Amino acid sequence: MFKYLFLTPFFFAKLQEVHAFGLAPSRLSSRVALTGVEPKWTMQQEIVNSDPFLRVFRSQSKSPPLISYSPYFRVKSWNSATPIFQEMLNEAASTPGWEHFGWSRAGDYVRWDTTFDDVESLLASFETISPLMNQLLADAATVERLNFAAPSTILSTVQSKTARSALKELRTKPVYYETVEDIQTGYFHKPEKGLSENTCTMMPHFIIKDWKTAKPLMQEIIEAANDEPGCTYFGWEKSNNRLIARETFFDGDSMKAHVEKVRPLLDKLVAGPAELEKLEIHGPEIQVEKVKPVTDTFMPQYFQSNAMQSTEGAAP
Repeated sequence: MFKYLFLTPFFFAKLQEVHAFGLAPSRLSSRVALTGVEPKWTMQQEIVNSDPFLRVFRSQSKSPPLISYSPYFRVKSWNSATPIFQEMLNEAASTPGWEHFGWSRAGDYVRWDTTFDDVESLLASFETISPLMNQLLADAATVERLNFAAPSTILSTVQSKTARSALKELRTKPVYYETVEDIQTGYFHKPEKGLSENTCTMMPHFIIKDWKTAKPLMQEIIEAANDEPGCTYFGWEKSNNRLIARETFFDGDSMKAHVEKVRPLLDKLVAGPAELEKLEIHGPEIQVEKVKPVTDTFMPQYFQSNAMQSTEGAAP
């Protein structure tokens, strides 16, 4: 057992003991072994924070973020929405099996993102969080889109269990993304690198017009990223002809170095077999500013979180 402590501006959380949940370290592989198991630990705490735009990570995470859901909202009333944002953080913290959860903001748009160890944890979280999302939609916000992602072996389970009353109330049609396992090395994860308060993520969204031509370039991009010490996770997610790269970096400098390195490959990708639909960048404001000189030409949507929390301690 070990202790978790979150400390950031505008942020105070109770110190509690929790059971460590250990998974075998992931490696660069084209196959993902995932089984549905009961979560081994739960974290009970209340997050007290006057500004909810933060994201929480498990610093000692050893499982890659292959299972996730991400609703995007456009806020109409911040006074009504902010308390619900806070309540969603508190509920997420008490749900077992999470790897990461939290909010980021770009103007009037906000994104809630949560990743999990297993499909049961995702379904339990979605059931808990859906009523709060419906409260948001009553008068505080509109939902722009809702994405789920999971390996192909369990994606049908996620789809069958989430396409029910909760989604009808949300009044949106979700998009289900497969975490890609058929592109040689579909993802990599470096748990030994850990996370920090400076952690950033980048998510380019592509429309693929020619998979045969795109796949070799995709492979070159992921291999280049794997050689970068500051890139801690890279994973492809696809839904029909849509493709997302979910990329995590230790800080803004690491993300900037990555963009500079793979820019020639990205130019080749979007010059022929693919179209860059949009680019999202998420992270603390000071880190996002470091990236802008090399990303502004892509006209990205910059989502900011006022703090990044990471859990203290190491698994036994």
